[in-house]
Order: sequence, then C-alpha cells, then structure tokens
Amino acid sequence: MSFDGRGKACGRIRLGPRLLGRMNVTDDHQEDGPSLAAAVHDLNNLFGAILGYAQFIMEDAPAGSPQSGHAEKIHAAAMQGAALAKRLKLGTNR
Repeated sequence: MSFDGRGKACGRIRLGPRLLGRMNVTDDHQEDGPSLAAAVHDLNNLFGAILGYAQFIMEDAPAGSPQSGHAEKIHAAAMQGAALAKRLKLGTNR
C-alpha cells in the first residue's frame, strides 16, 4: 500500500513472498491440506464480513464523501483478499 502526500492510504494491497512464507503456503498442500483448507474457510468468512460492512458504509455515506471513498478502498482490498483465498482454496483441492 502506498500513501499520498497527505498521508492517506491509496493503491492496492499486495501480499509479498515474505508474508506468504509466514503463512506457510507451499506448492504441495498434501501434508497440511485440511488445516490450510480450514484457514482459507475462515479467511473467506472474514472477507465476507468486511465486504458486508464496507457495503453498508458505501450505501449510507454521502456520494463522494471521504467515508464513501474509504469504504470503496476497503471493499476493493477485501475483494483482492477473497480472490487470494480462492486461489489458496483451489490449491488445497488438488
């Protein structure tokens, strides 16, 4: 994530190899498949909640307001996280 000149967050959140390594994500999920699948399921639940609350804020906040813009960024980041979780899930179903 990057920040603009006023210190506000902007841009996309990217998970680098260091963070993915800390999550013990490997190419071979045979050994840790069930625990990884459970973790991915939990991640999906968290992203679902984040997406829902961001949607509430986007619906309630005035169009063009800072709150609406922040909620849109939260929503976009959660969508990226959900997509990553889906990729991880597909890896556990080999």
